[in-house]
Order: sequence, then structure tokens, then C-alpha cells
Amino acid sequence: MKYVLVLLMCVLAGVATAEKDVIRIPPNILQTALNCLAETGVNPEVLPQFGNPHMYDKNNDKRVHKFINCTFTKVGYAKKNGHVRIDRVTEVLSKDIDANKRAGLKKVMEECNKENGSDAAETTFRIFGCFIKNSPVKLSLS
Repeated sequence: MKYVLVLLMCVLAGVATAEKDVIRIPPNILQTALNCLAETGVNPEVLPQFGNPHMYDKNNDKRVHKFINCTFTKVGYAKKNGHVRIDRVTEVLSKDIDANKRAGLKKVMEECNKENGSDAAETTFRIFGCFIKNSPVKLSLS
């Protein structure tokens, strides 16, 4: 369990860059992600790759898609069709950033939410990948 938690922390922690504000991931999302890890059977070794934008270019592992969809759905950020609830996500993620970054975050979420996959899990995966690639903020656990 500690191994999985450390890997999950590596996934989301990343190193902040000068251009991007860092946003802390709420603890309830982390607990849900751990539950979804067990539920979907995703290999914990892929978790550190989630912060890498290139991971989303060619990943066809359905377990990874299901893991991201499971986490988003169970915390109430994704609908049954895999598309995200933009207002809920931006509300949680934009609490500690200025109005310009908040507007940029919402714009990225709106654009990314146009992504579609072959099913709900792939749709959420594509939306999250788009967000990681284009977001004006960086997600972190600390």
C-alpha cells in the first residue's frame, strides 16, 4: 500500500515550472484514486507517467482509461458519458489562483471537454490528457 501511495504521489506531484501555478489535489481525490487503482487493476508502475503529456499520445491500455474515469466519476467530476463537469472541476482547481489563470483553466477545460473516445473511459482519459498538455496550472500533492 505504501508503494502504491508513493507512486500515486509521484504521478501528481511533478516539479513546478516558473510559468505554471501549482494546485494541490484535494485529499478525497487521492483516496478515491487509491480505491480505483484496486478496482481497475491498473499497474501501479504506470502511475508516475500520468504527469507526462506524452503518455496520452499512444496509450491504449484500457485499465489506465478505466482508472482515470473511475477516479473522475467517483469524485463527481465526470458524467456517465466520460465528459467532465467543467464547473465542478474548475471550482476545485481554481481556488488558489488569480482571475486570469482561472479563466485560462476554464477555457482549457472547455476545449478539452470536446474530446471523445470510443467509450466513457477513453473519453475521460483523452480529456485528462488534453488538460495535462494544455493547462496553465500544474497539479501537485504538496
